[in-house]
Amino acid sequence: MKLQYTLEKEDYENKTMFECANSEQFKKQLTGVQWRVPVIMGLLSLYYLLYQEILIIAIIFFILAVLWYTFSPRFFINKAKKINIKYSKEKYHELFGKEFILEIKDDSISIENGLEKIEFGFETIKKATRTDEAIFIQNSSNEFYIIPINKITEEECKDLLNVLSEKIQDGIHIQLGWKFDNKYLK
Repeated sequence: MKLQYTLEKEDYENKTMFECANSEQFKKQLTGVQWRVPVIMGLLSLYYLLYQEILIIAIIFFILAVLWYTFSPRFFINKAKKINIKYSKEKYHELFGKEFILEIKDDSISIENGLEKIEFGFETIKKATRTDEAIFIQNSSNEFYIIPINKITEEECKDLLNVLSEKIQDGIHIQLGWKFDNKYLK
């Protein structure tokens, strides 16, 4: 099976967002940002309420803790989006608009883009995920490869998913409706 497609700036932005969203480090940072500051503010609120007996400052710290808990994930995610978009432009700008050729052989996948040719076996694939926009293949060294769904035919997409589900031990993960914001702001 052989597929030809081009990757644009938006495809690489989706790739970096997807990598970020599936990163354990990002999830830990988001949880830390959301909980650390409100806990400190809550403790300060209790301190001013119980020991200093200044009700207004205690209320202010409590309100700030609630506001931080509510809005900090949105701020953190928007900041991550900006960083990932900038990263995509810097790292992949020479690949925008390039034609890629993906070839599936009996025991490996080959991806060629005019600059380099990458080949890896099915046993090295850690995970394959289908979203509305693309199929992401993650290998054992945590590199993600993109196959944009809107640039291949529906028949090619079905064939690719069938081959991947047969060859990959873990199968295909389906995340239709996936957006970077929706995953974390529920």
